[in-house]
Amino acid sequence: MKKIAIKIPGTCGELVQGIYEGNNFQVTCPIELFSYIHLELADSNKDLQNFYLQEKSRQALISTLNYFGLSEKDVNLKIEIFSEIPLAKGMGSSSADIIGIILGVSFLLKKKISIDEVAKLALAIEPTDGIMYKDIVCFDHLKKGLLERIGQPPLLDILVIDPGGWVDTLEFNQREDLVKLRLKNQKDIAQALELVKKGTIEKNIKLIGEGATLSALCNQKILFKKELEEVISTSYKRGVVGVNVAHSGVVLGVLLPPNYSEIENLKKEIVKIYKNNKDLKFYETKLIGGGGRIV
Repeated sequence: MKKIAIKIPGTCGELVQGIYEGNNFQVTCPIELFSYIHLELADSNKDLQNFYLQEKSRQALISTLNYFGLSEKDVNLKIEIFSEIPLAKGMGSSSADIIGIILGVSFLLKKKISIDEVAKLALAIEPTDGIMYKDIVCFDHLKKGLLERIGQPPLLDILVIDPGGWVDTLEFNQREDLVKLRLKNQKDIAQALELVKKGTIEKNIKLIGEGATLSALCNQKILFKKELEEVISTSYKRGVVGVNVAHSGVVLGVLLPPNYSEIENLKKEIVKIYKNNKDLKFYETKLIGGGGRIV
């Protein structure tokens, strides 16, 4: 029996998202929370128990096998998913599962597939984060896939704020007013994109923070987060470099310099902002590269 395990990172929303030069795009923000995909290949179906996959994950399995000219009947395969990534928060949970299955199946079957093809398969299933790429990338999450590789992530810690609640990403991306609202933000989003690109290339996290904060504020016209401006103001007073958001989700990310010493005090201030919100959660993590990792 052959086995393999692969992990794919989730995201803290996006560093920037909007429309630029006619393309819907996001700048990826992979973080150190993972979805783990365990795959087994047996000589006989008797060696494996039946297993359950959510619909999107099963679509990923079928699409990947079909890409290699196979069907589910051709391989005795079992897949289990163990995820650290909260669901329906704008943290890339389903993207990580889908991408992990595509890459995991290809590794297990020793089949070659390019990362661009991984992106195409994933995008055919649903709007997808560009976390299949190792670089921070500019990625059309709806149709075109990779637009530009920006660079390797600099050292940047992130305090993820989950205030509770959830957003249906598919429903959000079908909003009739979405394109119109994003077009209104084009000028500021172009500036945000250039700041994040320059900051990533130059390893200048203050520029990344400035661009991410600008994009987060632009998104208030699209998906309003009532505590955002107070979180930004309070966080900057504590020496952070910026705040980003899940543009189609509920989480916020406070972008921190490495070895930041004020995190506990910052969390206490943020708890005050959200008052008596019993659903409030924090995740202490960092910006990392995307892509699959064998475990």
